[in-house]
Amino acid sequence: MTFPGGRRALALLALVLSAFLLGGCWDYLDLERRGLVMAMAVDTDPADSRRLRLAVELPAPAALGPSAMDSGAVREPKIVMEASGVSLIEAGNELRSELEREPLWTQVIAVAVGEAVAREGVARVLDPFMRWDPLNPRAYLYLVDGEARGVLRLLPSAQPLVALALRSFADQFPFYPGMIRPRDVASIHRDLQETGSAVAPRVVVQEGQLRLVGGGVLKGGTLVGWLDAVQAEGTNCLLGWVYRALVQFDCPVAPAGQVAAWARLVDHRVTVAILDGRPRFHVRRAVSGRLVDLAGCPMDPEDPADLSRLTGALIAAIRERAMAAVERAQGELQVDYLRLGELVRRHYPGLWRSVDWQKLFPHVEIDVQVEPGAGGIESPGLLRRPVPYN
Repeated sequence: MTFPGGRRALALLALVLSAFLLGGCWDYLDLERRGLVMAMAVDTDPADSRRLRLAVELPAPAALGPSAMDSGAVREPKIVMEASGVSLIEAGNELRSELEREPLWTQVIAVAVGEAVAREGVARVLDPFMRWDPLNPRAYLYLVDGEARGVLRLLPSAQPLVALALRSFADQFPFYPGMIRPRDVASIHRDLQETGSAVAPRVVVQEGQLRLVGGGVLKGGTLVGWLDAVQAEGTNCLLGWVYRALVQFDCPVAPAGQVAAWARLVDHRVTVAILDGRPRFHVRRAVSGRLVDLAGCPMDPEDPADLSRLTGALIAAIRERAMAAVERAQGELQVDYLRLGELVRRHYPGLWRSVDWQKLFPHVEIDVQVEPGAGGIESPGLLRRPVPYN
């Protein structure tokens, strides 16, 4: 049985109900009323080491707008503000007393942690990012050699904001493994939870310019030491984070001459075996690549004997970098930031539960093998021998 107008009544009811679903967000704010926080720098408060000093970087709303261009006034493209608090959240909330716009924390793409905070423990920075929704756990984390807030005060040469400059370093990492691979807060937090250690890129300021050189080692969330560029390159190699690198090495027949090669690290395998009750690790990397600079090296890559010697020298240079990372991990720092303990835990859980890995790690054997890849070493271009040799 149907009633006249029943379908119309149902359609009207559906429209009324859908209106409740289209009401929008109750806390919506226009972008013009928002302050886009792009980068954060965290230091200890100089007045009270128990408190944190937070600096934030925001793009200046009118710096690049038409009104600024018409007036002829030159304004900095950004705003840097600071506040302190017992916690990172309190310091961020204190910014509301000075910032004329509602802070939008979800836009943070870079977090710089000062050395003093890192040596006390990065938990005061990581924990709020993992618990408080407005903060972006996908922001990249950097460790600063010295105070972090000074980094945000810089004006980069090719970017309007320090946040964008730091983010661009992450894009350039595949071609420059002399810095530890930049990663986000969530990834570093996960490493610390799973293995108790992690590495992060190191930021330094040289002659007023930002540079990423090497990295820092975190043990239990505390900064315990720095890695130089060679050790960082070796770490990236052993962790399988780098697949392309420019390698400089001595000419086999003329040590004063240098050879440059773009190396492709095409294979990465890590295995573990138990010998005499101790783990023994074998790390294998296969290398192919191209010779791109032979100036000062009187060798002919078209000659099989010369090419073999050049290949051997390239392999030795890469292995030397990897062993520098191993020696730093097992010797001075005694921290397994190479994640080798994870293999023992997965493959030999009984042994893992019976040993103190922190004490055992400095004494385990780590064999690093670098060998030619299937692609071999090439020498593209029009030259066989460098000038002036013939």
